[in-house]
Amino acid sequence: MIDISRKRVIELLKDAQVRSYAAGGVLILASLVYISVFVVPIISRIGALHLEISDYNNKIMIAKKKISQMQSLSEKQKTISDELKRQSVRFADRKEITALLEDFAKIASNSEVKILSITPNDNKYIRGAGDGSEFYTGMPITITAKTGYHQLGSFVGELEASERLIRIDGINIHAGGGDMRLHDTVITLKTYVTAGND
Repeated sequence: MIDISRKRVIELLKDAQVRSYAAGGVLILASLVYISVFVVPIISRIGALHLEISDYNNKIMIAKKKISQMQSLSEKQKTISDELKRQSVRFADRKEITALLEDFAKIASNSEVKILSITPNDNKYIRGAGDGSEFYTGMPITITAKTGYHQLGSFVGELEASERLIRIDGINIHAGGGDMRLHDTVITLKTYVTAGND
């Protein structure tokens, strides 16, 4: 059995080798306490900070990607907006229908086609992407004229070359009385006007 009395401890401490072992033990014990109280929490906090920094870096990367996408989307929006402005010239405004019909008459005059009548028919709304918004109206027009084949070809070519969006749906040519070079002609076409409130 080990004697741990006070007297025995004092005797042992008088021995230099025992004192050095005791001092070493105390130093090791103090080191262990220091490590467990200070170093381990610091290391675990550093690990937690590393995870937080990694998480913030990921969030920054995602934010940079989103900013890049936003810039790209902004550029695309500008491109689409510019294209829309450029293409909107092809659609007459409802207020411009009279001027549009006068343009048809001028084209006919330039092509030496004699217009007898220009009749706009009922408008048909072209709907948007299922949300009920109206973008433009298809406006059928019937043009009755007296013309020869070459003049008719020139008239149709100028109509199709105009800025306005025009679709020719049909051409009916019948022999006219009198001059064999002139024929009774009925042209059905459709042009598009911006939809708006009447």
